[in-house]
Amino acid sequence: MRSCVLFLAALGVAPGIILAQSVEPKQGAVSGHVYCADTRTPCRFASVKIQRVQANFHALKTGGKSLVPDTSSYSGYTGIDGGFLITGVAPGDYYIHGTFAGYLDPFEVVFSEVQGEDRIPLQSLEKALPRIAVSAGLTTSSDLTLARGAALGGMVRYDDGGLAESVNIVLYRRGKNAKWNRYGDMLFAGYRMNSSFRTDDRGRFYLPGLPAGSYIVEASLPQPHFIPGIGTGFSSDGPES
Repeated sequence: MRSCVLFLAALGVAPGIILAQSVEPKQGAVSGHVYCADTRTPCRFASVKIQRVQANFHALKTGGKSLVPDTSSYSGYTGIDGGFLITGVAPGDYYIHGTFAGYLDPFEVVFSEVQGEDRIPLQSLEKALPRIAVSAGLTTSSDLTLARGAALGGMVRYDDGGLAESVNIVLYRRGKNAKWNRYGDMLFAGYRMNSSFRTDDRGRFYLPGLPAGSYIVEASLPQPHFIPGIGTGFSSDGPES
């Protein structure tokens, strides 16, 4: 039996992006490195985001009226050495956090604790997220270390033992308020963006990067629906199985 091994080499890759860009006079920049806490190695090609500190983060509704949140945010990615540079940042105070597969995103953890409530407590964000100050014409340095999260996996089968392929998986986590909140949903422009996963061709699912806690896994069966001009399609927004 012949075997084929694929090698991926990263040769001659240098963090030149950090050296090639300069800070604009009326704007600032944020640079640093992201590391994995368990392996003490760089988090390569991780996502880094900075979000402006605003009161609307802590009070999503006031007097029954919804606030339009300030969505001033900037993002970038780390290189082969785990380094990043985000330019063109308006001066001000920001929260900074990183996202890397299998590792905890502090903002996502905080948000999951208060889903269904009208406010995100200031003390929760201040405790979980590093805070940085960006000044015009200067580069602010901030290094991040990400902790590996837990993982949840399993298999979905039908009553007759058949494998449930491409079934929508939704995860719920019990928050501090003792409520079961949908985990992975994020806040964007005042709206909650739903997060879901699907089983593979063997009916398996694997959800990494989870904080410790109690979870409920929900599986939704695909439901047929008619698409004008195309025919019958399937949606995963059906009843739970």
